[in-house]
Amino acid sequence: MERGENITTINTMQYLTRLLKGNPEWRDEVRRELLTEELLQLPQRFAEYTKVTDKRLDNIEQKLDTLTGRVDTLADEVHTLAGRVDTVNAEVHTLTGQSR
Repeated sequence: MERGENITTINTMQYLTRLLKGNPEWRDEVRRELLTEELLQLPQRFAEYTKVTDKRLDNIEQKLDTLTGRVDTLADEVHTLAGRVDTVNAEVHTLTGQSR
């Protein structure tokens, strides 16, 4: 033991928890001892994954908005076309003397 080093006896998990909460550097050291390197890297890897996923989702949302607009336009055009077909049919029936 080195000179001036404090000795702490830990009798309960609650006391250990309190010590770790009060000493972040201890908590970090315990974390490094208990967790694998893969688990330690997980927060950074998740942040990177989230960034990439957010970009992809934004792209998908933009494309979906574009498609929705196109479908709405197409539906309007089909509605207009159906009205014109009805008009043409009525004119044909009038010209041929047929009643509906």
